[in-house]
Amino acid sequence: MTYFPSMPDASLIHFMRRYPQYAEPLHHFVEAALRAPNGELSPAEREMIFAYVSGLNGCQFCHAAHTGVAEEMGYPKGEISNLLEDSGLAGASAKMRPILEYAAKLTEDPTSVGKGDIQAVLDAGWSEDTMMNVVMICGAANLFNRWIEGCGVKANPQHVNAGIKALAQGGYLDIMEAAKA
Repeated sequence: MTYFPSMPDASLIHFMRRYPQYAEPLHHFVEAALRAPNGELSPAEREMIFAYVSGLNGCQFCHAAHTGVAEEMGYPKGEISNLLEDSGLAGASAKMRPILEYAAKLTEDPTSVGKGDIQAVLDAGWSEDTMMNVVMICGAANLFNRWIEGCGVKANPQHVNAGIKALAQGGYLDIMEAAKA
């Protein structure tokens, strides 16, 4: 049940249809952050970062959906949940660990982020372009998490599972087009 009296049983797709002026630009933004050619982070890794941030925020809907998309795209099953359970990120590769540490800090205490946090990512071998991609993925996840939680959309397994394959195969603009239909 959502928090909107006129839409008590609405899914995210219902909110997308009712409020396209918000949904459409958000889906263009998330498409750019998660699918635009980057060269360093694979789409599965980007989905993993989105799922990780959503898990930190406790947004069950986004965490479930983006974990499923990451796994559908080849990210190891169960690894995202393991990362969330391990505050030291021991299961993350040495190269990915500073990205996840940065994403966690930007999510949980954004004013504490400093030059050293970005330098740690660069020192791990990532480019500034990848760093900007991480900032945008983290921002997109936080924004979507607030949208979902603010409206009271719950993780209906049927809706989440239907969206996973569609997102993995077609991306976010295809989902937006489907919502318009």
